[in-house]
Amino acid sequence: MTSATGSTARPNRPTSKESNPNEAQRQSHAAGTEVDRFPPVESPAGQLEQALSTLVHWSTRREVQTETMRRARCTLPLASASLLSRIRVCGPVHPSQLATFYAVDNSTITPRLQRLERDALIARHADPEDGRASLVRITPAGEKLCKGLHAARRAILEQLLADWPAEDQLRVAAAASQLADRLEPSPTQRTPDLP
Repeated sequence: MTSATGSTARPNRPTSKESNPNEAQRQSHAAGTEVDRFPPVESPAGQLEQALSTLVHWSTRREVQTETMRRARCTLPLASASLLSRIRVCGPVHPSQLATFYAVDNSTITPRLQRLERDALIARHADPEDGRASLVRITPAGEKLCKGLHAARRAILEQLLADWPAEDQLRVAAAASQLADRLEPSPTQRTPDLP
């Protein structure tokens, strides 16, 4: 089968997509579902913007997320796993702050928190500064699950970077960490303050 660009699409292999994110990415390219290649730019900010778009697109692919969850033996819905990770970053936090971070109503956050609480991944306790309010915090079981998810993502990245020289990996990791520190808002803030 030939695509609009003249390339030949590979047949789908149902067993490879979840077990190998690299193969899933190649199949997606062939099927024409990958983000279009960006025109070349010369400014560092332009190159960063393009790279960030690609990285975000890759990290939020359904097959990448599913493979991460499989490796971590995590049965939570993706949204609940994200919420658990955010609670871990925030420390004890008001549910309303989490709703603000995700830009959703409290009624959307509440069922997810209840699921995490039933699974003993988070615990709820009274706010010492306001007895009418409650805070949620991660439990040791939640910490263990989050660590497993991070380890699974690292393993996938290690596979993707296996043929990179060690010095290149260190250089890119240092630059990416520096950029992440600059972009990361406060734990419950949705976006950093813009200049």
